[in-house]
Amino acid sequence: AFFVLAGVLAHPALGIANEVASPDRYTGWVAFLVIETFGSIAYSAFWSFVADSMTPDLAKKGFAFITTAGQVGSVVGPLVAGGIVRALPLPVGVPLMFGLAMTVLVMASILVSVYHSWYGVLVRGGKESAVDA
Repeated sequence: AFFVLAGVLAHPALGIANEVASPDRYTGWVAFLVIETFGSIAYSAFWSFVADSMTPDLAKKGFAFITTAGQVGSVVGPLVAGGIVRALPLPVGVPLMFGLAMTVLVMASILVSVYHSWYGVLVRGGKESAVDA
């Protein structure tokens, strides 16, 4: 979805380069819905993964780090993204940011797979749960 949206945003007639006002231009609304939906799903999926892959003792030790890293990322991320978009022409910068977002998603999926292959699965309480004890 992000790569398709990045392509549409770069399109001269449908994307950001088109400055003609029209009620039939839905690219901005679609971009908003994709970003907001992704944010909600990613947040829930991340904490579900963390809850399933940590023991209570590890969770107590790691919660502060995870929360701090998330807060730092929520400040630094928009600053970096804004700097990239300001440094490049708008029809290039915004699609580039969507492409980078998709790259980060792919990298996160790979890291989760690597995590599971390194640490395996722990059987806890009769059901399988990822993590080392």
